Amino acid sequence: MVMKLGWINQSLNAEGNIIERKTGSGAWEELTRLDADTKSYSDTVELYDTEYSYRVKAFNKFEVSMPSLIKSATTPSEPLSGTVEKKVAENIDFAAYPNPFNNAFTLVSPLSSSLKIYNLYGNVLLNKNGLSGNEQIDLSGLPNGIYILKVQSGGLTKVLRLLKTSQ
Repeated sequence: MVMKLGWINQSLNAEGNIIERKTGSGAWEELTRLDADTKSYSDTVELYDTEYSYRVKAFNKFEVSMPSLIKSATTPSEPLSGTVEKKVAENIDFAAYPNPFNNAFTLVSPLSSSLKIYNLYGNVLLNKNGLSGNEQIDLSGLPNGIYILKVQSGGLTKVLRLLKTSQ
C-alpha cells in the first residue's frame, strides 16, 4: 500500500523538508529529507488495519521548524478491501510567516477563519473575522516583542507565538 503526502511550502528560508511517520501510538521516526522544492512524497507501508500518521518539518542551516499539522490514515483491514479511512488531527492547518517579522506577516489559514492577537498579558490587540485564506496582517503600530496568535476555524483552534523585531 502507498500513502501519498502533499504539502505547501510556507517557509521563505527553508533548505528542505523532513518527513516523519508514526505507526499507531509509536514514536515519531524520520523517513527522509527532501529538498525545499519537493512538495510530495509516497510512503510504502506493509501493515493492514494500522494507523499511520505523518508530519512535515522545514529545515535550514540554523534550525528545524515545528511540525506541520499531523495527518493520519488507517490502512484497510484486509488486502482486498481497498477502503482507506482518512482522519484529520483535532487541529487546523495554518501558517504565519515570516516569523520573526518586522511590521507585517502573512497568515495562511482556512477560509472564513478568525484570528486574535494577544500580548503576553492576555490583552486582545487585534481581532479579525472572515479571513480569506491568505491575509497580510499589519502590526506596525505595535512595539517589538512576543505576541500570541490564535486562529479559529470550524470550532477548532490553533495558537502560535510570534516575534516582532526591528531587524
